[in-house]
Amino acid sequence: MAIYELNKECMVKLTETTFAREGIMERQDLQRILRDQIDLICDEILIIAEEFSQWEDSSRRIDLLGLDVNANLVVIELKRTQDGGLMDIQAIRYAAMVSTMTFDQVADAYENYLHQRGMEKDARQDILDFLGWGDVEEGQFAKDVSIVLIASDFSKELTTAVLWLNQRDLNIRCVRLKPYRWQDRIFLDIQQVIPLPEASEYQIRIKQKEQKQREAARRNWSIDSFLQEIKKSKGQIAFEIAQDLVRWSSEWADGAKWQGGNILGGFCPVVEYAGKKITFWAVWSDGNIEMRFMVLKKCGRFQDPQMRLRLLKKLNHMEGVNISESKIETKSLIKLESLTIDENLKWFKDAVTWTIDTLNS
Repeated sequence: MAIYELNKECMVKLTETTFAREGIMERQDLQRILRDQIDLICDEILIIAEEFSQWEDSSRRIDLLGLDVNANLVVIELKRTQDGGLMDIQAIRYAAMVSTMTFDQVADAYENYLHQRGMEKDARQDILDFLGWGDVEEGQFAKDVSIVLIASDFSKELTTAVLWLNQRDLNIRCVRLKPYRWQDRIFLDIQQVIPLPEASEYQIRIKQKEQKQREAARRNWSIDSFLQEIKKSKGQIAFEIAQDLVRWSSEWADGAKWQGGNILGGFCPVVEYAGKKITFWAVWSDGNIEMRFMVLKKCGRFQDPQMRLRLLKKLNHMEGVNISESKIETKSLIKLESLTIDENLKWFKDAVTWTIDTLNS
């Protein structure tokens, strides 16, 4: 596929070139630029390490290691070659190596990365803010690893292997960076070739369906099993608060959804809004209440950040609760035990009721 300059008289073909011919280096140039503009390749990725090699008995290095908004690790491998070489095999090895990383290990790697770049940030808090978490949810962290391969082009052998692996539940993307020259300027054509962009949404839906089926096969959550899990992990008082919230929400909710898997289950009261069923808050079996500001962000008056701030302030009125204003773009967690404090349970219910009334106004 060629790229042309379009003017009023004709189209002028840009000359396809190579990174080697233009003296563009793999690590010093491409990798350095992409680490700071990774959104050109992947949406919602936080780069946590460069040239990552924190494992025993190995001198191998991951070009870029990232974290996505679903708390999964992302191995990003870059080659300036025109066939990709054996980067697929290399990346799979790397994915296996990092698959056992814990939150603390990732935070340590990110802290080292920030230090190397002279960036003064709290690595742990920066990761929590990126994920929209109030505290570490180890059971939900790094449950999967995806791979992004970036090259000037890919051989048929490599693309065939990637397609076959994706059919077997791996998550590998191939992104082509093809350079073009026009006069003294270099242009880049950035194309995701696997999966094709028009097929990505469909494939995601298929994987989500299969994942839900697997989770349903592992454990069918019910009110009783959910409450007993809270009682087991958080004690009698948290159990009674959760029981109260379940009973109270049944008085006004349009049903409830169950989310989670074998270990963690979430009770999510449903509200009908604009012909759709939404869940803007949930109680999880690990004793956390999740406020989903990102859901409200798409709904009516709550598209205005000031309205979401009003909700946040109502929640922060509870003693011991202090949600950062940045959370109005994502989500935040409130510990179930917080509602055992006098008046906090009432303030929480008032905030939820106000939200529903606002949605319906």
